[in-house]
Amino acid sequence: MPSPCAECIDLRAAAPGRWIALGLWALLLTPPARSLLESSMVLQLMVQYPALVLLGAMVVWTTPRRRALGRGVDALLRGGAAGLAVAAILLMLWMLPRLVDAAVLDFRVALLKFVSLSASGAALALSWPRCPPLARVVVHVEVIATLARFGWGFAEAPQRLCAVYLFDDQLRTGIALLIVAAAYAVIAAWAPLFGSPRWPAHLPRNNAQVRRHAQPVRTPALDGSGAASRRNTVRSVVGGTTGT
Repeated sequence: MPSPCAECIDLRAAAPGRWIALGLWALLLTPPARSLLESSMVLQLMVQYPALVLLGAMVVWTTPRRRALGRGVDALLRGGAAGLAVAAILLMLWMLPRLVDAAVLDFRVALLKFVSLSASGAALALSWPRCPPLARVVVHVEVIATLARFGWGFAEAPQRLCAVYLFDDQLRTGIALLIVAAAYAVIAAWAPLFGSPRWPAHLPRNNAQVRRHAQPVRTPALDGSGAASRRNTVRSVVGGTTGT
């Protein structure tokens, strides 16, 4: 009879990428890494936040047995709407200036930020494959709008919104968010408007086709008589040219 934990994730069987993600997560939590990434508002919002979200998604991608979530959680994530909503709420909360300040000044809030942002990345990794195409379009539009709203707010604010960052840093963060929103919009709209890039038909697509197209050219081996006849032919041609 299997044990009640038969469906649990076996950490010893997890892929190495899981341990790499957890190690990088712990490294980002160290004081030197936090001091570096939280020294600037641009670095915190544009580097630290995406890194934590990506590490949370990596833990999900490298976990071998997804059924460890349980039937209840799996049913909750059906369709992907619940996971995306949780991820969106967490990400927008940590964009608020008061929470940005609190995460820099209080280690407990910083630890909560690390856990929640990584949880949002895990929720995205679990929910995105379950989303229908129309829901993915809505998510893309909302991400672009959110980045543009926060970027415009930081760039156009008449005074400093964060107590731990200067006004110039806030302005640079707003401009960076607007640039990211524009780039994200171009990337998200490129395939629907212009189509995916097509590989030329006459070029090989993979290594097997490369090996098939690049067959070695076989030349017949010359034996001793063949080599001698070729040398005689060359000598006769050279001699005839010289006599002429």
